[in-house]
Parts: sequence; C-alpha cells; structure tokens
Amino acid sequence: MNRINTRVNALNRLIGLIGLMLTLLLAGCGGGGGSSSDTGSSDSPVKLLANLQPGDCAVPENNDNFVNGLSVGGCNQPHNMEVAGRFDFSTIGDPAYATGTDYPGHLAVQQKAYDQCQSVFKSYTGISFWPDNWKQAAAAGALSTQYDINTITPSASTWADGDRSVICLIVRLDGQPLRASVGN
Repeated sequence: MNRINTRVNALNRLIGLIGLMLTLLLAGCGGGGGSSSDTGSSDSPVKLLANLQPGDCAVPENNDNFVNGLSVGGCNQPHNMEVAGRFDFSTIGDPAYATGTDYPGHLAVQQKAYDQCQSVFKSYTGISFWPDNWKQAAAAGALSTQYDINTITPSASTWADGDRSVICLIVRLDGQPLRASVGN
C-alpha cells in the first residue's frame, strides 16, 4: 500500500508540470483541432505538444512562469519524460468521452487518461504497469516499478472545441531524470 501512496504522491507532484504543459497546449495548438508545426528554426529541438511522438524524450523549456515547449533530444541524455504514445478519447468506446459530449471535469478526465495510458505504457515498454498480483505485491511492499505515468489531456476549453487527444508520458516515480529510453 505504501508504494501505491508513493505513486499517488509522485503524481500529485507532477500535477504542477501538467498544468504548465497545458498552458503550452492551449497556446501552441490554438485550442485543439488545427495542425501545428514545430517552433523555432528547422534545427530546433523544441516541439509543440501536438507534434510529440512515441519515443520522444523530452525536457520542458521553462520561461520563469510557464512551459514554452518541450526540448526533445536523445534518450541517452537526462530527460524528464518519455512519450509512450497517444490516444483519442473518442476511440475508447465510453460515451461520456465521445465527440460532442460535455466536459466530464478535470479529475474525471485525468483519471480516465491515467487508466487508458496504462495499456499504452505496456505496449511501449513491454511490461505491465500494474502486475497481475499488484494487490499482494503492494501489501508486501514489493512493487518494483520505478516508473509512473503522466498525462497531457484536453482542458475544458479545448474539449469544447472537439479536442479529445491524450499524450501518455513515462516519468520516474522518484522524480529523478530518466537516463535511457524505457521503450522496448
């Protein structure tokens, strides 16, 4: 149970980062729907959220108050997060998240994204996010994963514009930088 609480605490610490990244999503993606290109010059490693792809290893670009973009580089360099994949809420078969529905609320969107990103995590890494015996392992203090999932989800305003896109990120549970790709 302690490892589960640790995961929840780590997720809560990263909520601030998510909020900052959502600022970029709103500013950089023009409220969803439209296409975007990378920022900066053609050799710039900074990408808009809309352009992140599985396998991108990234560090937020900070400007004192908000995230401007994600600096994407080699996974052999220290990085805060790795893109495991993307999905669209409209494809998960839950009518509450379909196109044309009202925004279910920030917490509901975050929880559904976190749940859905667990299968994206498994596809990307080749390991289960929660082992089949997670309850027993948690009770014994034996959960061994060092990774957690972070998500970038639509806001209420981008949801109203039809945005249902979710980016699934892998981060270290202890908040330390990743130093290699976690993809299989």
